[in-house]
Amino acid sequence: MILVTGATGTVGRQVVESLRSKGVPVRAGLRDIEKGGRLWPHGVEWAKLDFDQPESLAKACEGIRKVFYVSPFSPDMAEQTGHLVQQALKSGVTHIVRLSVYGADEEKPTALQRGHRDAERLIEESGLAYTFLRPNSFMENFIHHHGAAIRSQNQVFMPMGKGRVSYVAVRDIADAAAEVLTSEGHAGKSYTLTGPQALDGRDVALALSEALGRSIVFTDIPEDTARAAMSMMPRWLVDALLELQAACKVGKFAEVSESARRLAGRPATPFMNWAREHVEAWVG
Repeated sequence: MILVTGATGTVGRQVVESLRSKGVPVRAGLRDIEKGGRLWPHGVEWAKLDFDQPESLAKACEGIRKVFYVSPFSPDMAEQTGHLVQQALKSGVTHIVRLSVYGADEEKPTALQRGHRDAERLIEESGLAYTFLRPNSFMENFIHHHGAAIRSQNQVFMPMGKGRVSYVAVRDIADAAAEVLTSEGHAGKSYTLTGPQALDGRDVALALSEALGRSIVFTDIPEDTARAAMSMMPRWLVDALLELQAACKVGKFAEVSESARRLAGRPATPFMNWAREHVEAWVG
């Protein structure tokens, strides 16, 4: 049985489904047990897991040998990772597959990359087998973060100029994770996961326009405007996101990797294909 943390989140939920499709028994670690029951009334075991309550890790890790570890980006990420590592060693876990971030090993990282790399180091130093998956920005962000503006204003607002990003579909990340978790030869390795092409904001808007059958416009907004739009978020998170977008703007997230294709055993999903599959997300 494999433990998947953050199992109801964007990536974790699809990793659960990818493992299920392979016939692998899964324990879904989540904060809301009732939500687990609604999502998976049959075929998935679930356990309450809250990284702010380290004692919940003991039950979640009981009898587990492999963990797919998703942690939210937060100031406590390294501390939470430390709690998981300590419990993994006590419980007999042998391999942690961690969802990290594109460019975590950069020489001059952003705060987001640096936070993930700090967590990676804790796992490396634990003596446990590990594999790091480092995906680029998710295509799903155009639903979760930009969906309202696309639905109501037919616009995508980002302070990214002509910067290109090799956006990756979460399904590809999940299938890559399932392969790493169920096959040999991945211990001690890190994989950069991207889509098959790097797109700028105008490319994204054109693809969405074609998929939706209406004109979607990309608007490059000033950083101050983006900051104001995120004013309800914690200051540290706003700073980190704007730093990340500035790095995207100058092309630091444009690399295209073949790792997703190799691990998933099929071509990485093009943005246009992904957009056509999710049209309903931007209707109404």
